[in-house]
Amino acid sequence: MKLSDIQCKSAKSKEKPYKIGDGGGMYLEVMPNGSKYWRLKYRVKADGKWKEKRLAIGVYPEITLKQARERRDEARRLLDEGRDPSFEKKKRKAMVEKDRENTFKALALEWYDNRKDRWRPRYAAEVITRLEKDIFPQLGDYPVTEISPRLLLSVIRPIENRGAHELAKRQLQNCGEIFCYGIAVGKAERDPSRDIRDALKPIELVKRGKKKNLSAEAFFANLSVDIPQRELKVVGDVMGWPEENLHIRQIKKSASSGNVVFLKLEHENVTETVVSFGRLGVKSEKVAQQACDEANDYLNSKAAVGVHLADQLLLPTALAGEGKFTTLAPSQHTKTNIEVIKKFVPCDITVEDTGNDVWQISISEN
Repeated sequence: MKLSDIQCKSAKSKEKPYKIGDGGGMYLEVMPNGSKYWRLKYRVKADGKWKEKRLAIGVYPEITLKQARERRDEARRLLDEGRDPSFEKKKRKAMVEKDRENTFKALALEWYDNRKDRWRPRYAAEVITRLEKDIFPQLGDYPVTEISPRLLLSVIRPIENRGAHELAKRQLQNCGEIFCYGIAVGKAERDPSRDIRDALKPIELVKRGKKKNLSAEAFFANLSVDIPQRELKVVGDVMGWPEENLHIRQIKKSASSGNVVFLKLEHENVTETVVSFGRLGVKSEKVAQQACDEANDYLNSKAAVGVHLADQLLLPTALAGEGKFTTLAPSQHTKTNIEVIKKFVPCDITVEDTGNDVWQISISEN
């Protein structure tokens, strides 16, 4: 005779445990303290002999009569397939525990350790720093198998919303590589980043925006301080920048000597940098003048990025699949880079002279 919800609710405790059957080997066991447990009695064949076993289905009323019957029927299906429900339950529990330990952060660090020796130290440091800042705080503790495309997008979108479109694309790319690594080593089943690539805005940098701050730093090591002083005097005179924007930086622990002029051109949408290295036999004034000339070429144009940043934007934009930016006349290095990228990334790259010494580079999937 099958049980009813009323019978389950009204079953009272007795001095000893007792059972109320529901059919198919399942029963409700009522304990002296009033607790009620769903259990399934079944038999399996081991070493040529039938052995009776019991499977704990759950606690009533947390597991309802309907839910208990569904679990019983599932256990019966496993038996029909020649599988022991108790063993399958233990296996599922072990897998759940393993998934809990297999967090995104643990997988990402394993991926990083596997890759870092192939990268330059500076790039490796940038990769892990960005993960620790933008990804781990929100996603690090999630089991890899529980990360959906929607969850991943909720982590990447804030990066994009703060205007860091290129970084958002790169972080999504890194996450995709981490998931692909997880699939290869058996710790992930799929790559959710593939489903949200079209959800991010394309990289578009056609206007640099309003000017925010222009500054210069003169670095020197094992040389007279007179050298950076002369360099910054040239920068101040040529660029018309005030003294508070000119800074001398001494590198005290250096195995060799050298000097570098570094100009930082901060705008609303982009920060362009210009670097000029000192060389043997070249006066410090000329080193500074070279930096100023390059900076003025950029500032006097309406291009969003300079030739060096344009070169660096090509690959991430191509990998993102879509984007465009304006720059000065592309260098031969940039033109060569475009041809190399087109051989390995399925994309179209066009370079258009828009006039006034401004060129637009557009990238799209083909």
